[in-house]
Amino acid sequence: MGSCTGTDPFDRWSIATCGARRSIDLSGDDTTRDFELYLSVSYDAQIAQSATPDTSSESIAVDLQAGQPYVIEVEAFDTNGATQSYRLEVMPFE
Repeated sequence: MGSCTGTDPFDRWSIATCGARRSIDLSGDDTTRDFELYLSVSYDAQIAQSATPDTSSESIAVDLQAGQPYVIEVEAFDTNGATQSYRLEVMPFE
């Protein structure tokens, strides 16, 4: 998966990988907004999160299994109903 840009206060992205350790990185365009990042196996069980208060960027480093469906959730807080742009990347962990 490459980069995605979304504007909803709450988004879900479904991915499958070739496996190995990955870094899931979220960064927001507006540093006054708070984003949270969650990773689940399919839609069933959350396995990781990055939910640092009052930050516009979050990151998760995790070992993913090949062919397993995962769901990345991006949640925005304090948006006052406005859409918020962000960048989400899943990259090999280095």
